[in-house]
Amino acid sequence: MLCIPAVCAGRKQEKLVHIPIMSVDPYWLDLSWSPHPQGGFPKGYISLSHGGDFNLRSPFHTRAIQEVGRIFPGKRFLYCRQEHTKIVRIVAANDEPGQLGDGLLTQEANILLGITVADCLPILLWDPKHQVRGLLHSGWKGTGILEEAVVLMDKMYGTEPKDLHVLLGPCIRSCCYRVDPERGQWFSSQFGEGASRIRNGVYYVDLIQANQTIAESLGIRSIEVVEGCTYCDTRFHSYRREGPSNFQRMLVLF
Repeated sequence: MLCIPAVCAGRKQEKLVHIPIMSVDPYWLDLSWSPHPQGGFPKGYISLSHGGDFNLRSPFHTRAIQEVGRIFPGKRFLYCRQEHTKIVRIVAANDEPGQLGDGLLTQEANILLGITVADCLPILLWDPKHQVRGLLHSGWKGTGILEEAVVLMDKMYGTEPKDLHVLLGPCIRSCCYRVDPERGQWFSSQFGEGASRIRNGVYYVDLIQANQTIAESLGIRSIEVVEGCTYCDTRFHSYRREGPSNFQRMLVLF
């Protein structure tokens, strides 16, 4: 059985996220928090490269909808029309899928939230006090969507950052996310020195560190990271590795 370690930011313990993790299908990775005393944390999932391409854009979205229906029968599947924005939407069962945005929030247990990624960072949010889930798509352009989501959760549900749990999923990591100097310098100026790094005169962006800095600045105490670089690890799809004409999308469900 293959495994990817998930490390908890600011915590010493380490746990393993196993592949395959879902008994119904060998093509999904479990995105779950480490055990907490209160328990009852919902799980998220990300498809792996063996699962193929999951495009949520019409008319190519049929396969994703059918797969979700097979694994989660009876759930209302809602997803975004992603454009690398910082738009976060609150959704209910009677809403239509595919509305513009890169983040979804819901308090309804029967709703399954979905986004796609192919190097960008999936962010899962859980407020156990108010039973609110959130799912965000955060690339370099959308970095900061986490703050938008937390502000909206506070406004609409009364979520306090200290009660919020954040899970940062697999994405292209700083080992591989090479950028031009202008973008690297901008990232550091916006999200702190650790948000980009220079190696051999080349800038590399760290999406995990940037979002961890945002989360900590908001007062979020529980931040966990599922390790795995989508560029390095061929179990994941990667826009940069596969190229703009051939890349495939991974489906994230929460």
